[in-house]
Amino acid sequence: MIRKLTQEDNKELMKLIMKEPEFNLYIIGDIENFGYNQNFLEYFGEFDRKGVLIAVLVRYFSIFNLYAKNEFDVNGFVNIMKNQGKVEMLSGKTNLVSKFEKTSSEFNESELHYFAVLKEINESFKVDREIDVKKASVEDIGRIAELREKIKEFSHGSHDFKEIILNDFKAGTAHEYYVEVDGNIVSHAQTSAENSMSAMVVSVMTDSKYRKKGFASACVKVICEDLLKQGKTPCLFYKNPAAGAIYKSIGFKEIGFWSMYM
Repeated sequence: MIRKLTQEDNKELMKLIMKEPEFNLYIIGDIENFGYNQNFLEYFGEFDRKGVLIAVLVRYFSIFNLYAKNEFDVNGFVNIMKNQGKVEMLSGKTNLVSKFEKTSSEFNESELHYFAVLKEINESFKVDREIDVKKASVEDIGRIAELREKIKEFSHGSHDFKEIILNDFKAGTAHEYYVEVDGNIVSHAQTSAENSMSAMVVSVMTDSKYRKKGFASACVKVICEDLLKQGKTPCLFYKNPAAGAIYKSIGFKEIGFWSMYM
């Protein structure tokens, strides 16, 4: 049985997702930061015959995230998504969301990413001290969005980007840093789904004219230092080998695979 979850289901939901907290940091962050009564956020849970929660599908705007420990009703969740109208993305552990390929859902080819976590920064990792990394504010959202629109790697991302960032700022979970040149933001990185234990490092991007100068690495390092000081684990996923080499040099270690279907 699949039904919409409420605050009364919180204990069962946390019991399920805490089996793999790093992979579920988006869901944990949604619960801690926004709760169960938001029009842009819904949780749908599948229960077995004993009434135990065995899978969850989360809608955040038009982005969906799924988690299950074992087998689950794939077609049941497909119907949930179809009833929601616009669906931009489905993401989750590769071994779980890949099951949707054999259904009637109309997802395009998936993007396979390595999923990595950071416990400590490599002492040997250094960045140019002359790089001035600045902390972003709400007033910078427009300029960050302009940078994102220039970068082809982000052309298939969510159309709700500005609204999502604004929501994160309102919730106090938007930690964004950037580097600017001549008054223009040319490199950027931020956290997403930040919760009491971890945070995802996302939107790591640099204008093509300013790459290979260490700008993005400097932004990521500052974010990771901030998170580690707060006792939180930085997480990220990537598919670009060059980016992976940089993340590994910082100290990130791969723990599995993450897929996104558009």
